[in-house]
Amino acid sequence: MLSKIVAFIFTICMVGSVQAQVLYPAFTFYDLEGKVATSETLDRNKSTFIMQFDPYCDHCNDQAETIAMSAEQFQDVQFVFITFIPEPDAIQAFRDKHFKDTGLDVHFFQDLDFQFETYFGYTESALSIYLYKLGKRQPKFFGKEVPAETLLNYL
Repeated sequence: MLSKIVAFIFTICMVGSVQAQVLYPAFTFYDLEGKVATSETLDRNKSTFIMQFDPYCDHCNDQAETIAMSAEQFQDVQFVFITFIPEPDAIQAFRDKHFKDTGLDVHFFQDLDFQFETYFGYTESALSIYLYKLGKRQPKFFGKEVPAETLLNYL
């Protein structure tokens, strides 16, 4: 009887720990050196902001600047920026312009096979931003620029 109780408690603990992880979809893209990068490289124990972006897009640059200006408040969040643009120099310039010296956990991936919609779904929005809160099953979708306060309120 005691072994059944221990097994039950262990099962409850394991289910609780899985639910406390971020549940973004498994994906495969490329890093800025052209190497395969998967969702497994990310920390599932952090809330995660994922945005499809174009380094030349004004909306994307404005959203990145909004995040960078509130960097101190986002230290417990990882940011994932995914682009179909095949120009690593443009992506690096975007990264350096907005996130250099912010201390944020920021990842940049290239979607050279145009798979973003396969992983995250199709939208007709100008921006595709998904915020995966630690412990929540469904992401919060934003189809436009989002003020830092809105992001922080969701977290």
